[in-house]
Amino acid sequence: MKKLLIGFAFFGLMAYANPTQAKPQIHSGCKNVRIACCNGDQYMAIICDWENDPLAWSQILCSSCY
Repeated sequence: MKKLLIGFAFFGLMAYANPTQAKPQIHSGCKNVRIACCNGDQYMAIICDWENDPLAWSQILCSSCY
């Protein structure tokens, strides 16, 4: 039982000694795009599928224009 407790303490110490960092993934086909609505509002969106995403994002964000 004592070895088990020491083992958990060791793993806990290792978790705090070397924390993991989140790293952004760079997608080759994705870009940040500013979407301007007819009422003057502007939104930032990440577009990856250039055939469907721009229209879908503009319909979602600029629902008063459609």
